[in-house]
Amino acid sequence: MTERQDLVAPDGSPLSAPAPARDIWGKFMSVAAMVGSVAAASVPIVATYIGSSYTQAIKQGERETQYVQIAVDVLSQPPSESRREAPLREWGVEVLDRYSEVKLTPDQRRLLIQDVPLISSISERTDKTISRIEASLKERASSLDLREIAEPSDED
Repeated sequence: MTERQDLVAPDGSPLSAPAPARDIWGKFMSVAAMVGSVAAASVPIVATYIGSSYTQAIKQGERETQYVQIAVDVLSQPPSESRREAPLREWGVEVLDRYSEVKLTPDQRRLLIQDVPLISSISERTDKTISRIEASLKERASSLDLREIAEPSDED
């Protein structure tokens, strides 16, 4: 049997032997395994959080769309003589302004609340635009000689 000899410094104090390389590697592997376990456990948690956030954003967008639709319905009716619905029309204008990238001017807000139903103003502009397009197309069609289009020339 061999006896273990303790290492001693010249002053007589005991020296500790350096840790073998495999002990350090083993500790490193233990720490790496723990970090890997924590990372693996956090993936489902992070995925759940992201999925939940995405779902909430979609629901918020749907709610905003519903509010805008209600506001458009309210503002589509012409204002009455009694102006009893003015507070509701003000709410409708606020909703449209809140969710629109282009904000309404004070004059536009006043007109929508007091005087002009939303859809009629849109449909009047649409009708005018359609009329201008039709007139332009008729003018262009009358200036074309349709015989030139129908009969190819002999020069080709």
